[in-house]
Amino acid sequence: MTEPERVTRVDVVWDALEAEFGPVRTKSERGRRNLAVKELREAGATTEEIKVAADYCRRNFTYFTEKALCSWLSKALEEQKQSGASRDAFLRLVKRDRAGS
Repeated sequence: MTEPERVTRVDVVWDALEAEFGPVRTKSERGRRNLAVKELREAGATTEEIKVAADYCRRNFTYFTEKALCSWLSKALEEQKQSGASRDAFLRLVKRDRAGS
């Protein structure tokens, strides 16, 4: 008898936050992450938009949490839009900057 296949649920919002903040280790961290995931899903945030918001927060704050990222999502996207940079060009710059860090 073979072992049944495990169903792997992909959560792109959770994964995007994990890429920015690392894995959760405590119940409190998991709760904070779950709240942020819920809020970002409700906002319809994409993984690219999460990256934009995280980079905005890095430029403006010494320390920030997942909830802070949620609080500044709209501002970060508006700043990107006003800068005149296309989303693809902006993300390429972000990727290049991160690779150099």
